[in-house]
Amino acid sequence: MMYEEMKKDLRSSVLKLCKFLGEDLSEEVVDAVVRQASFENMKDDPLANFENTLYRGFGPKLQEGHFLRKGTIGDWKNHMTVQQNERFDKIFQKQMKDFPLQFIWDVNESQN
Repeated sequence: MMYEEMKKDLRSSVLKLCKFLGEDLSEEVVDAVVRQASFENMKDDPLANFENTLYRGFGPKLQEGHFLRKGTIGDWKNHMTVQQNERFDKIFQKQMKDFPLQFIWDVNESQN
């Protein structure tokens, strides 16, 4: 299960997880899980986002950022230069050539 899959279709991801766990949840319970597991709710839930734990462990410096940031797919494009991305791609292709999973790098990509 990948974050990108969950972001694109959280309900399908919850149902996939239920099937894996052998759980048969009612539609009401699935709806509640989907609602609670949305990025927005997780970001606001101190039991889910570790914000308080990090603040206690690392002090006020954490106020410069957050444990959970934007919850978007492909935000790496806003932080890496073209040169950094090309270097990452080269290393990634070499190191992961035999890895059986395909990754979604952009919101417009689909999982095969």
